[in-house]
Amino acid sequence: MTKCVYLLALFMPLILGCSDSNRLLSPPAPEPLPPPEPTFALSAEIVWTEFGIPHVTADDWSSLGYGYAYAFAQHNYCVVMKEIVRSNGESARYLAEQGDQNLDLVMKLTNSEAFIQTIFVEAMPDFIRELGEGYVAGLNRYLRDTGADNLAEGDEGCRGAEWVREVDLIDLGQLLHKRILTASSVPLADFITAAQPPETSAATPSVLDYEGAVAELVALTSAEARRELNLPAHEMMGSNAYGIGRDSHQGNSGLLFGNPHFPWQGPDRFYMSHLTIPGEYDVMGAALHGLPLVVLGFNKDVAWSHTVATGSRFTFHELTLAEDDIFSYVYDGQTEAMEPVTVSIEILDENGDVASLEHTFYLTRFGPVVSLGSLSPLLDGWPNAAGTLIAMQDANLGNLRSI
Repeated sequence: MTKCVYLLALFMPLILGCSDSNRLLSPPAPEPLPPPEPTFALSAEIVWTEFGIPHVTADDWSSLGYGYAYAFAQHNYCVVMKEIVRSNGESARYLAEQGDQNLDLVMKLTNSEAFIQTIFVEAMPDFIRELGEGYVAGLNRYLRDTGADNLAEGDEGCRGAEWVREVDLIDLGQLLHKRILTASSVPLADFITAAQPPETSAATPSVLDYEGAVAELVALTSAEARRELNLPAHEMMGSNAYGIGRDSHQGNSGLLFGNPHFPWQGPDRFYMSHLTIPGEYDVMGAALHGLPLVVLGFNKDVAWSHTVATGSRFTFHELTLAEDDIFSYVYDGQTEAMEPVTVSIEILDENGDVASLEHTFYLTRFGPVVSLGSLSPLLDGWPNAAGTLIAMQDANLGNLRSI
């Protein structure tokens, strides 16, 4: 059984007229011209097949993103909008018990509009930018067609929510970048925000145990420490795929079986689709919520899958503080000053009123200073028991090439 929908974004010229009120007599009105043929800036065909799979066909990348997002939104609009709220650093303001102040602060640091403009909007190839522009247009079209008061209800719903709004390419870039930071800055948000300088510049560690502190840092590679860093244990991560030759199954070609270990709910769920630009792109498969392309799938020639690597996407760096200056450190024999960056988020206070919360991060050449005091008292303080500080370098900060 199939259902076919033609999705069009209509752009028609606006004809304006004027009159001269000083004229007493006017010539007969000319015969009206026939209305201009409508032009469609974005258009796509969506064919729904059994099991709710959309087959989207369009003539260009913008229209492909437009049709795909509209089809996707019919099942998952509220899920992706919640993730956009988190990516914007607005979860504590809008998502109540699901909000995370520390994550919001880190998103404001790593996901600023100016940064996303540079690493995504300006850096992407033209076809990816066009795809993204069409994708956000499709989400917005669905919202206009449906109306905020008719959206899905329930735990994954957002009917009538004040944070439901039209989105743009920056929102999409922030969503994608947050996903890229899933194994680095996002789970380590509590440690990044925990770093606080002392009130006096003459601070010294209460205990000097350099060897003990270094041993605690080395121990962070253990499976137990990974869990304490909010990272899933190795046995909880990953996926697998099996490539089977054509002689090993009942068919006339090879077979790739992908088996991703991802949830059935929320933004980490896969969504299946078939996307086509005739003569240019024809792929069927799946993608996580918010990704505007198939990321594991197949075309007429090849099939592919991917899995989760267990390696860390971040590195801890031990910094030696400069003498008499707790906001500078020594690198390669030279003193370098930290860069303070203050961000602000909105939160709800105990009365449910909107309040502002500010936080200052201290950035080094590697990344922000972090506090690992919740893992060991030897790693607490500014400086710690070794008389040093720890900074975190995120390997994926600024990386949106994966799309």
